[in-house]
Amino acid sequence: MSKLLLICLFALLSQSLLGQGFENKYTVYFETDKDTPAEKEVLKIGTLNYIKPRDTLSISAYCDSRASALYNIDLAERRLQNVIEYLYSKLNNGDSLVWVLNAFGEENPISSNQTIEGMALNRRVEIEVKQLVKLNESNKLKIKGLQSSSNVTGDLLSKIEESRKSGKSVAIDNLLFKPGLDIIVDKSIPVLKELLEIMMTNADLKIEIHGHVCCTGVHMEDGINNRTGSSHLSKDRAEAVLNYLTDNGIDANRMSTIGFGGSQKLFDPETNEFEQDKNRRVEIKVVSN
Repeated sequence: MSKLLLICLFALLSQSLLGQGFENKYTVYFETDKDTPAEKEVLKIGTLNYIKPRDTLSISAYCDSRASALYNIDLAERRLQNVIEYLYSKLNNGDSLVWVLNAFGEENPISSNQTIEGMALNRRVEIEVKQLVKLNESNKLKIKGLQSSSNVTGDLLSKIEESRKSGKSVAIDNLLFKPGLDIIVDKSIPVLKELLEIMMTNADLKIEIHGHVCCTGVHMEDGINNRTGSSHLSKDRAEAVLNYLTDNGIDANRMSTIGFGGSQKLFDPETNEFEQDKNRRVEIKVVSN
């Protein structure tokens, strides 16, 4: 099915579904090695005219494990791009939305890749619409000056409030990086989303993002970024957090980054993986609120 046909089909579908209730989660499945969904899958997505500015549109693309991991990342990216193009063509306010995009390839399967049925379930794109919560007394949490939507637990918010009052940096728990890289591990995405929500909800909040490394031979050394070859891995890690926030709509002028290398280790030397993770960290310091 061509992209033009997809767009036309969705346009007709929107006309027929106006006024109906909406889902906020969709899963669209793909045939083997295809980057556009079949017509029956396209029909799953109804009208999206309920989406408002600053809502979050989270789209994640996956594959089965039939091909190589590298090929599957490329295929997932193509599936992601086709879905984005459709959604963007259908929305009048695409530029005002927060887009969270992930191409996972064969990672995170929801079923076994050892069966035909399981592989069919893994060839998918998941779409979730997260509507901006309008803060009022019943759904907001006020913690010593900072506000949070009901989707934020309060732990990270309390840490940032602590920094606001003390002027000191605080570590972001569970924000972890792959060794020798500025790549954030998948299980740390929820805490990044929580930080994003706090920044969105508190529009006057300005922060410094501090990067640190572990396992350096000399206490004051920085690390080597094995992805880029740079010799300032700690700053690269801080920049990775900044880039996530700016990619999702936070003004870059509200943030700055500093790389401390191995000069502020919590454990020196590190004797186990836990201590390495604690040194391989990012901290936040509030500079204005």
